[in-house]
Amino acid sequence: MSSINSSHLSVLVNPGSTLAALLRKGKQCKAVNWKKRTTMEKQESVIDPAKVKGEIKQILEEFNKAERLDSLEKKGMVKVLQKIEVVFREIIGDDPSTEEHYGKLADEIHEKVNDLMNSPKLSPYATGAAASSSKDDFSWNQVREREDQGAFDFESALKVLDYKELRCLSFCFSFFCSFSTPVEVNKRELIHWLIGMDLIDEPLEGQQVLAKLVAEEVLCPVTNGETAQSSRLTIHPSVLANPSRRRLDPYEGMQIDRLFISSILGPLRRISLQTVDRLAAINTSAYTLNAKIFDRLFKMKKAKVVHLGSWHPDMDYVVVEDIIIKVLNELKNLKEIRFLSLQGISRLQVLPNSIYSLSKLKILDLRACQDLADLPKGIESLQQLTHLDLSQCYELHNIPKGITSLVNLTVLKGFVVDPDSDHSHTRFRKYKKRLAANCQFSELSKLGKLAKLTVRTRMANFPATHDLEGLCEMQELKKLRITWVCGTTTSQEADPSKVYTLRRFPLALQKLDLRATPEAIASRLLGLIGNRSHNQLKKLYIRGGGLWKLDLQKYCFPNVEVVRLRFLPKLHMNWYEFKPCFPKLTRLEIFRCPHLIFFPCDVNGIWEEQ
Repeated sequence: MSSINSSHLSVLVNPGSTLAALLRKGKQCKAVNWKKRTTMEKQESVIDPAKVKGEIKQILEEFNKAERLDSLEKKGMVKVLQKIEVVFREIIGDDPSTEEHYGKLADEIHEKVNDLMNSPKLSPYATGAAASSSKDDFSWNQVREREDQGAFDFESALKVLDYKELRCLSFCFSFFCSFSTPVEVNKRELIHWLIGMDLIDEPLEGQQVLAKLVAEEVLCPVTNGETAQSSRLTIHPSVLANPSRRRLDPYEGMQIDRLFISSILGPLRRISLQTVDRLAAINTSAYTLNAKIFDRLFKMKKAKVVHLGSWHPDMDYVVVEDIIIKVLNELKNLKEIRFLSLQGISRLQVLPNSIYSLSKLKILDLRACQDLADLPKGIESLQQLTHLDLSQCYELHNIPKGITSLVNLTVLKGFVVDPDSDHSHTRFRKYKKRLAANCQFSELSKLGKLAKLTVRTRMANFPATHDLEGLCEMQELKKLRITWVCGTTTSQEADPSKVYTLRRFPLALQKLDLRATPEAIASRLLGLIGNRSHNQLKKLYIRGGGLWKLDLQKYCFPNVEVVRLRFLPKLHMNWYEFKPCFPKLTRLEIFRCPHLIFFPCDVNGIWEEQ
């Protein structure tokens, strides 16, 4: 990193840190015994707007020099400015009279952040992040060359799409074309939006539709140059370059108040939002959810897709103003919602009861709501729910028993198995009564359609025998991930002779992902799967933990085709010991496994059968 770049970044960080400290100090002074202070003490603690504006002016001057910085430093600058904006919003929320001084400054910082995030040096399309590394990779340079040579025929591509695929493409176009520069969207998010809009019925159908759109190159995958598999999509660059291609009936979209809004009728400027059928409202750039955004949202009585949280890598958190937490209760008036995402929203400690009144809700995304600590009773009212994502909600320690009544649930992420929520070994009656309202892992077997499950646990001997019994009753379960987090403890059923008396595993399971697995548990779990010719396991991922050896006599996985091994410092094997354990292996990925020797992997740790 050049010295010029480093000095620019430090010049930005220093006034930024000074400003943040100044604002927080003023906020604390306002909060602590304000009424008891003397007039002189109050004057000393009041923030000087002139000094604040001076610091902001210096920051923005350095911000305008950002073209000379590389991508990494730009991201650092963005993070600093985002944090300063959050402090401004907090100050204004505590003292509305400061809106006059700081409201415009906060908006100006937000706009500058957006400009920098949309600049070419932060875009993978300009930096070569999508460089080709295999036959399936996507290269932007190749696409532009084909477009210049006339090899890409947009109109011909549309002719081979059926009615459903065209409608899905229309919605995708309305979203991507509302941005002035290319943006990337995770396939999962895009599929969930299409389900919410009633354009497709299930994720598998969505994968097929997107695969067809990618095959015709109207949508393009974005890879990182290390793997041919891409989880993100964007629009073909020729569409953005040609305004006549941007509109594709029947959907149209535009951005209003930092919300993307899509409708199925004519231009939004000519119609009333209350009368539009099939509305989608997606947060595009608001790091702080304020009253203005919700005023716009609550006018959309027929909204089906509401994505208030984050959805792209540069937007890893969203702050909700304290007063807005109460406003979330008004979501109960949006009766048509099928998809709701509050992903990454902070300060949300309890899920509003109003969400339980959304009887048509199919997908509820609460991922990375790191302050979420409680799911109130009543979740059983969401009978249409098929997807529930609670992953990365680290303050959440138990799940209400009502979840077992969600008969249509097919995907459950972030289920918590905690010693505090397990009443199977609790001696005291009063604690048993209190914990009886929590859902136990074995009770998930009541979810007859459950196909994908991720679990987070602090119990070192999980899963115990009764957990495995419940797991084996999940006959539709195809994907399972278990993560053992820091601070794992052992329950009373710790005697190895009492654990794993059950000698079977879910037969329909196709993918198993084990993370930070204790050594004894990893050995026993893999032993249940190994040497079982009738199981259907195709993918085995092991990340971290104490696994140290795979013995051919004990572990043979006859149907596994893909293996991923990461962060396994204790695992000692060579290729000639490893390969017989996986006779049908077609792909192997290795990362940070220093004692796996003589493996025929490339520089990226990948081996594929030719």
